[in-house]
Amino acid sequence: MIALPDSAARVFSLRELMGLSTEDICRELGIKENNCWVILHRARLRLRACIEKGWLKETAT
Repeated sequence: MIALPDSAARVFSLRELMGLSTEDICRELGIKENNCWVILHRARLRLRACIEKGWLKETAT
């Protein structure tokens, strides 16, 4: 999540790690629901790209 912009990391964390509803996230951050979904979609795409590049692979010791 370090690779994500602060706003995307915040929205993603609230949704996926803390389990808040979209409505709660929007109220908390003062954003519209449509914007929240776009932010989540882009965050997931970026995190998927990190995984596909192998950034989470363990290094051989």
